[in-house]
Amino acid sequence: MDLTLSVLLLTVGAVALYFGSDWLVDGATGLALRYGVRPLVIGLTVIAVGTSSPETVLAIVSSLEGDNAVSLGNAIGANISNAALVLGVACLLGPIAMKLRNMKRESVFLLLSGPLLAALAWDGRLDAVDGAVLILVLLGFFYTLYRTACRGETCGVVAEELERVGEVKPRSFPMTIVLILAGLALLTIGAEAVVEGAATLALEVGVSEEVVGLTIVGIGTTIPELTIAVTGSRKGQSDVVLGNVVGTIIVNTLLILGIGAVVGGYDTANLETAVGMGVMIALSTTIVVLLAVQDWAGKRTGAALLAVFGAYLAGVVLFL
Repeated sequence: MDLTLSVLLLTVGAVALYFGSDWLVDGATGLALRYGVRPLVIGLTVIAVGTSSPETVLAIVSSLEGDNAVSLGNAIGANISNAALVLGVACLLGPIAMKLRNMKRESVFLLLSGPLLAALAWDGRLDAVDGAVLILVLLGFFYTLYRTACRGETCGVVAEELERVGEVKPRSFPMTIVLILAGLALLTIGAEAVVEGAATLALEVGVSEEVVGLTIVGIGTTIPELTIAVTGSRKGQSDVVLGNVVGTIIVNTLLILGIGAVVGGYDTANLETAVGMGVMIALSTTIVVLLAVQDWAGKRTGAALLAVFGAYLAGVVLFL
């Protein structure tokens, strides 16, 4: 692939991501409006799984081809990018509501999913049994959300949150679903185009697959979440943004790596994986701490998260 084609892929991918994120946010918010479900729950489930579709595709394809180094680094790198880059940018664009009382159960799963992954990977391998454990825990997470989600008039906070999305035009249920599916499709296509173009450029300068996965591909497959953060912040949907970040980290850890482990397995006995998991767990813990000590996360928090992300990238490139 020559330089011109790589740049073209990056451009097409960026356009697809822009429109995909806009449609997905509108569709998901419309779904919350229609059924009285909190936007936070939509962000934790529908959008989180949808924006993780690039990682899902990469995990399945790479595992089937027996080349899982990029996929493993991608899932871990994407989680780091979500926790530091995506949340950091979102905080810079507009204050994000950080209320632990509204996310107690979600915080528990966020706090424990990383250490669970590390424990299963301790023997140097994630196999089918480990993958099944991760997927079962994710199903438990979704079941917990379903059982505890407040709906309609039974939840007083719903009306308060939905007042902030009054600009969303009422749409029929079919149109809402079309927006969500079309948004997810464009996000997937756009992310794949961006990743293909960026990864090719990186490999041409001799960067290892593990480092590409932790950095270029990890950031690239996080572009859907980043565009959701920009669009959601612009539309005043901090609940969707925060829910998407937290939900995506949980989904990447439990579903993406779970599927990859079941399909082909992962070798985890290397320094890059250990460092990546350590940084991922530290940042997930930081999010829970922010939820506990802050009502709102603004520009200072965003700048700090971006500084941490910059330091992480520098460390990976220079020392791994």
